[in-house]
Amino acid sequence: MGTGIAVSEGKNNSRSGEKIKSGIYNTLLALFTVLTLSLLGFILILRFTDSTVLSVQSGSMSPVFNEGDAIVIRRTATDKLKSGDIVTVQTPDKSRSFTHRIIRVDFEEGLVYTGGDALKSEDPMPADISLVIGKYWFKIPFLGSFSQKMNIRFILILLAIIWLVLTAARFVLTAIKKRKAGEKDAKN
Repeated sequence: MGTGIAVSEGKNNSRSGEKIKSGIYNTLLALFTVLTLSLLGFILILRFTDSTVLSVQSGSMSPVFNEGDAIVIRRTATDKLKSGDIVTVQTPDKSRSFTHRIIRVDFEEGLVYTGGDALKSEDPMPADISLVIGKYWFKIPFLGSFSQKMNIRFILILLAIIWLVLTAARFVLTAIKKRKAGEKDAKN
């Protein structure tokens, strides 16, 4: 009798351990699925709203957004620009861009005068209005530092690969478990 109880307890402990492993695996798979679908949704929203994510490189617009934040800008018609808007402007050679608040717009000359909120004066040169590439929409704190190091497409592809590997592993492990259960039934 003592041996039968020990064996029975061992089987219960084994089943309990399998349930815990299965629960952890299912939770991880669910988290990766949600994260991957969220990133995909975010990318689709950016596409459909003609938006771009940029990484903030300086504190010139503090406290609205800070160095290391990610900001989302949306394309906008230049005739809709007004004083107080925060816009991203490309340099004439298109090698860099900056995001500052519009101080004034001169539609006759086709110029925007900008300045950073944390700066004491406006930018030294006005920008041609055609160089405005978008208007500030919202920020994601701290994501800019991360996105500088990692490409968002790379992250999405990596998450998709992890999800596929986890899903494939689940199918393989389930098949192995069923095969072993079938072999045990055949022996009995």
